Amino acid sequence: IQNCLENHKTCNRNPQENSSFLPTRLVDVQCPSSIRLLNSSAIVDPDRRYVALSYCWSDSMPESGRTTLSSLAVHQHEINAKKLPKTLQEALEVTRSLSIRYIWIDALCIIQDDEIDREREIETMAQVYSCATLTIAAGVSSHCDGGFLVTKRSPSRILSMWFGSWPEELTRLLLTVSPAWTGPLFSNPLFKRGWTLQERELSVRVLHFTSTNVIFECREAVNRYEPGDWRHRMLDFEDSRKSPWRGRSMKRIAIADWHVIWWRTVRDYSRRRFTDPSDMLPAIAGLADVIEKRLGWSYRAGLWMENLAFDLLWQVVRDARVTEVVDAYVAPSWSWAS
Repeated sequence: IQNCLENHKTCNRNPQENSSFLPTRLVDVQCPSSIRLLNSSAIVDPDRRYVALSYCWSDSMPESGRTTLSSLAVHQHEINAKKLPKTLQEALEVTRSLSIRYIWIDALCIIQDDEIDREREIETMAQVYSCATLTIAAGVSSHCDGGFLVTKRSPSRILSMWFGSWPEELTRLLLTVSPAWTGPLFSNPLFKRGWTLQERELSVRVLHFTSTNVIFECREAVNRYEPGDWRHRMLDFEDSRKSPWRGRSMKRIAIADWHVIWWRTVRDYSRRRFTDPSDMLPAIAGLADVIEKRLGWSYRAGLWMENLAFDLLWQVVRDARVTEVVDAYVAPSWSWAS
């Protein structure tokens, strides 16, 4: 992480990360015996770095792991870490071990039963992840109480899933170099959850915890660490081989190429799962916002006005992974999100 902060020009010219932005609330982990929720407006510490957590909620999030209108004042005084789900507990531990004082966890930093607060915070999600010093990706368990600090090893497996916005040449490179560790990475539960697509793509640095190893991913390199052997193995990718969201300058990609990249992203994204189906469009709004601001396009419910005739030609592909059809309103009928 320190090497990236000091030496990676691509990673450190992100204007959002260098801005004064802070999420509305952060969890202060500096003192293990006194963890609490803070309003960021009250932070006077010159070290404003924070970690963001990307993880799976599932249906197992206990009330002790959520901030609600009734628990807000309690959490601002003190959060009982022992009553938090295991994944959240371990995220606090890792953040503190990295000498970073603050962490953003959606369940704790968003008032869960306040619709106004939820809507306001969801609108800032792109900034939350793109401005974080690091995102912890807890990819071991499909639920919030599973934890991620494990050292079990999994046998090599053949990887046969869609890589989303990763260009095909990068996919081939990863599989050629080391299929044994890319399998657990790309097949972990986070790659099946809707919200986590933009959480990864918008983050400058991601620390992936998988069932076999730890992987540090930034916009210039990928480093792999295995339990019991902490000599890192680094893979440096040429600029042309990186994910278009994470590693390449948007200005260097042709407009037509960005339409194809969006379609690829949607193809991956539409197969992911949501606890609340109405999150389908909000959970990709951060990526859309990046294109809208940098390229000046007009976004409408998952489609682009500049490419509307082609964007309307989506179709449903019969897929065994599609397990349900949602009857509730999610998006206009002309949008793939419907």
